[in-house]
Amino acid sequence: MKIIKTIKSLLLLAVFSLLTVSTSAQNRLEGEWKMVRYNFTVQIAFPIDKMEITLKVDKNGKISGKSGCNIYGGNFTGAAGGKLKVSSLFATEMGCDCQPMMFEGYYLKTLEASDTYSFQKDGRLVLKPSGTMNSLTFERRKPLKVVRK
Repeated sequence: MKIIKTIKSLLLLAVFSLLTVSTSAQNRLEGEWKMVRYNFTVQIAFPIDKMEITLKVDKNGKISGKSGCNIYGGNFTGAAGGKLKVSSLFATEMGCDCQPMMFEGYYLKTLEASDTYSFQKDGRLVLKPSGTMNSLTFERRKPLKVVRK
């Protein structure tokens, strides 16, 4: 009888652990990210250190951010196992210099085509479209600390 209770307890613990891992994998995508690296098929060096390229993923499946020149938004579905879907992407239409506009076009196309994600050992998020060498690498933004006097 004790063995059966022990086995039941272990099974319940195992099921709970699996549910927790799945939920935490999905939650890991949520938050604010800053792009730190990119790879586009077109070999043009864009000065991303001088541009603010961001991605915000919220718990309701919405994404938004800055793409260098404009602000964008859309829908985002990510699942445990590294699959994702970006859809209904839109952006404001502010004009700016040629190089940031060109970068923004490649960025938004790569973002919308991305269908896989992974996390590097250092916690960086990598989005990639299948069948290309294109990728977008983001680092989680640290939340601002509120100092109260």
